[in-house]
Amino acid sequence: MNDSSVETDVVTSVKTRRSLFAPLTDHLASLPPSDKIIVTALTLILGILLLVGVYALERLFLVEVPSYGGVLTEGVLGNPRFVNPLLALSDPDRDLVALTYAGLMGYDKHGALTPVLAESYEVSEDGRTYTFTLRSHATFSDGTPVTSEDVVFTIEKVQDPSLKSPELPNWVNIKVEAVDARTVRFTLPKAYAPFLRDATLGILPAHIWRDISNEEFAFAPYMSSPVGAGPFSVSRVVRNKNGVIVRYELRPFDGYALGTPYLSRLVFMFFGKEEDVREALSRGRIDSAHSVMSEHALHTPYSRVFGVFFNQNQNPLFARIEVRKALSQALDRTALVENTLGGSGTPVYGPVPLGSGMIDNAPLDALGLDAAKETLENAGWAFDETSQTWKHKKESLELKVTIKTSNVPELKAVSEAVKHDWELLGVPVLLEYYESGDLTQEVIRPRKYE
Repeated sequence: MNDSSVETDVVTSVKTRRSLFAPLTDHLASLPPSDKIIVTALTLILGILLLVGVYALERLFLVEVPSYGGVLTEGVLGNPRFVNPLLALSDPDRDLVALTYAGLMGYDKHGALTPVLAESYEVSEDGRTYTFTLRSHATFSDGTPVTSEDVVFTIEKVQDPSLKSPELPNWVNIKVEAVDARTVRFTLPKAYAPFLRDATLGILPAHIWRDISNEEFAFAPYMSSPVGAGPFSVSRVVRNKNGVIVRYELRPFDGYALGTPYLSRLVFMFFGKEEDVREALSRGRIDSAHSVMSEHALHTPYSRVFGVFFNQNQNPLFARIEVRKALSQALDRTALVENTLGGSGTPVYGPVPLGSGMIDNAPLDALGLDAAKETLENAGWAFDETSQTWKHKKESLELKVTIKTSNVPELKAVSEAVKHDWELLGVPVLLEYYESGDLTQEVIRPRKYE
């Protein structure tokens, strides 16, 4: 066969294949304009359906996964002082502790307890003994391994009353011992189911803190530049001219027991006033903020109780059950939630959050001003018209209240509502407001409040 015949065969083949579409092409060309519009519309619909189908298949079989990288700048109200799991009191302290330290236990993305520094744990049949096995690769951010010695040191330090750790009540009378380098055992005086939650306490590196006395503990340089086993480590701390920390920069810790965090950098900027946080947010200096009122804020249920807490040791007046009961009866909780908090809350009658799984606090047997007055009168109190206060008939007691709280709008509004209800009862109320950091350090920590 010569070349010309091959060329002829190819051309003929191409023409034959093209001729397969000729009838369809001819048919479409012969359609009237109205039918051509219909065909075009149907073709577009078919194309859209195909695209939707492809997208649905992609969503069905492909899984989105987070990628590494990115920087988040968070605005925080208040300044950190004790970035240490044993002394952390304020929200800035606790936030930084949670990021730079890790405990035997921790919380997963769903909020469930999960082992972190611990590889596993066992609980005795009587619920009194907990034995944890540490992960073999767990290290602190300075590269030293986490051992049972670090765990024992941390717990014994918490239990030292001279340190005055706010975590002390959770660890009183609990015996801790190192079985070996990777095994630590806790013996409780009696079974206590929430113990695993207490085991989220951040573990300190013993080789750093062991030689620091309790007197020097709060002033140690590691208090602001922590060395922990958490997901992040500190890369930079910025202070103002007065030495107050105004900025923290964190980088991911590659040795974190649960894996390297996805963010490449996490920045905290600290502000003394809420309006400064809002301004920074509006100007784009920060990406996000917590506890700042805004129309664009995200809202979520808050499993936490806010209330008036009486310090019975500071003022013996509040050690009297009839005083606490009458003040509680006089509060119109429903009106407070609706009018002051815009309905964002649920009235409660005690410190247990609703839905916590524990027995909910029942309302008092009687509520309202009349019930409160009756409670006081039955306990020997009488309202003095001259001084406009309640006075005890037999003891030199006069019912007055000073409330100390944080200088934030919602708490100020709530305290004003409480003041209103108590003054209707005839109880003079003085309100004192503090910045968040000052409230923690000057009022709550030394227990200088009524």
